[in-house]
Parts: sequence; structure tokens; C-alpha cells
Amino acid sequence: MTFKASFIAVMMMLCAWVAQAAQKEPEIPSVAGCSIIAERSGRTALTEIAYLHRKQIDAKDAYSAEYKCADGSLYVWASFSENNLKAQQLYKDMDVKMPQSKVFSDMKKMKVDGMNITKVQGMGMDNYYFMKDTGNYWVSVKDADSMKYLKAFLKSIK
Repeated sequence: MTFKASFIAVMMMLCAWVAQAAQKEPEIPSVAGCSIIAERSGRTALTEIAYLHRKQIDAKDAYSAEYKCADGSLYVWASFSENNLKAQQLYKDMDVKMPQSKVFSDMKKMKVDGMNITKVQGMGMDNYYFMKDTGNYWVSVKDADSMKYLKAFLKSIK
């Protein structure tokens, strides 16, 4: 009986390990004209995003990346929810809080390459946030043609 219980326990642990190994972290996209100089994914990125929000967020995965571009810098934070409804709620939470922000101002809604995007100014950068599928994205561009790099990033995630 002890052997059977041990065998079952080992098999359960093996199945759990295989399931965890099969979970694929989100791929950090390449952006034309830019090189990735720092990246974080999984729990590390979720912790970073929670720090920026000053609270935990309901997301199952995330990444953040810093890019050095030909004429500036690009920063991206992306979180991925279990489903579209949870992603929409995260987007709505951010969108409702943005007008009261002491850091970001000049909120503008726009369409870029067919996507609904919100632009805000702050931290010396042009900042854009938007939702695609189950992902919420925040893209910041410093010292560059921000629309050029936003469009390059959008192409990389399509």
C-alpha cells in the first residue's frame, strides 16, 4: 500500500511539473528600429505592474520591456487576463482613474491602425494605453517620434 501511495504522489507531482513547464510565458515582441535592453516576464513583471498600479491586478501573466531605439526609448508594460471580460475590467479601471491622475494629463482618445488607443502626457513621455484580446498594454515613448514607435509596436503584436 505504501508503494502505491508513493507512486501516485510521484505521478501527481510529475503531472504538475509537466503542466507548469507547458505554460508558455508571453513572448516579448521585437519592434522595428529598436533593441530590447531590459525585459521581465511572469511573476516579476506582474509584481512590477502591481507596484505601478499601487495594488494587485487580476492578471494571469505579464511582461515589461525597455527598448533602445534609433532616436529615443520605448517602454512597454503588458498584462494578460484569463478572459476578455477580466481584461476589459482592468482597462476600464485604468481609464476611469486616469482623469484624476496627478502624474498624467491631456487625455485623448484616438484610433491608430484601427485600434482604440488612449494617449496621455506624463513623466516626460508620450504614453499610450489600449486593450487587445485579453491583453492590456501601456506604451511610453521618450525622445522620439512617439506615433512612429507606437505603430511599430502595434505591428509587432498583430
